[in-house]
Amino acid sequence: MLFHLFLTILFFTISLEGCVRMIPPEEVTISSTAATVPTHEPSRPSPEVSTEATTVQTEAPTSNEPPVTMAPPVTETPTHPCTTCDYAKIKVTPAGTGAVFETQEQAGPDGCKQVTVTCKRTDDTRCAQISIDATGSSGSIGSIGNAVETTEAEATLICQSDGTYSSVFVDGITEISCTSTNCIKLCNTCDIASIAPLMIPPKRNYVAEPETDSLCLEYFSQCRLNDYTQSCSIIQLLAETTAGAEPVVISETTNLFFAAAAISCGNDGTFYSDTVTGITRLSCFYGSCTDD
Repeated sequence: MLFHLFLTILFFTISLEGCVRMIPPEEVTISSTAATVPTHEPSRPSPEVSTEATTVQTEAPTSNEPPVTMAPPVTETPTHPCTTCDYAKIKVTPAGTGAVFETQEQAGPDGCKQVTVTCKRTDDTRCAQISIDATGSSGSIGSIGNAVETTEAEATLICQSDGTYSSVFVDGITEISCTSTNCIKLCNTCDIASIAPLMIPPKRNYVAEPETDSLCLEYFSQCRLNDYTQSCSIIQLLAETTAGAEPVVISETTNLFFAAAAISCGNDGTFYSDTVTGITRLSCFYGSCTDD
């Protein structure tokens, strides 16, 4: 009985001592934050990112469409006033019967617009003078192109910064005209003496007799002997031409005292005979003559 009481007291004493030890010393204080219960969920490590999900496709999808090429931006160049002239605004007086105006537009060395104006004969005539005249903004009239013994004349108009055409002598051109003086048909301008043979042997002769009933110049040209009673086994009238080849025989006779052919002036102002054109020189050949 006493033994049980002793064990009970001993056990109680030991338990009390343990409780005393659990009481913290006065210097030790427990932080209020330590006792604070967190109100949010603790952070969790982010899930591992799958490399398959983040892989970027680098190969272009297969397509039959051609690649699109982006054009570079277009930069507009400011327009210079000397490129804005309009030739159509100039009044053109008709060149008259047998003549026309022709124009050709181009850019000059400085980039300014230019127009070459030509007054040309179309009736196969050659004129002592052809003149292109222009009226300026002041009302004055002056010659801007002139040629003599010709079939055409030309002038150059240059566009100015005020948008009007000018020439060397007339500014602000508003009107142009053409005058032809003393024009004759080209087929009446040939000079028969210019194609005559250069050398005539003794006892021989060259004669060019004009045909009076022709509208154009035409000559009956002959290589002949002075003595009509004599003859040659062969006589030839030959022509050199602009083709530059060997002389062409345009007439040939045998056992006679002459050889002749019609030499005509063409619409281009050069001589021709039948199908031989562009004659520049005649010559005579005499072979085995009785008066040698």
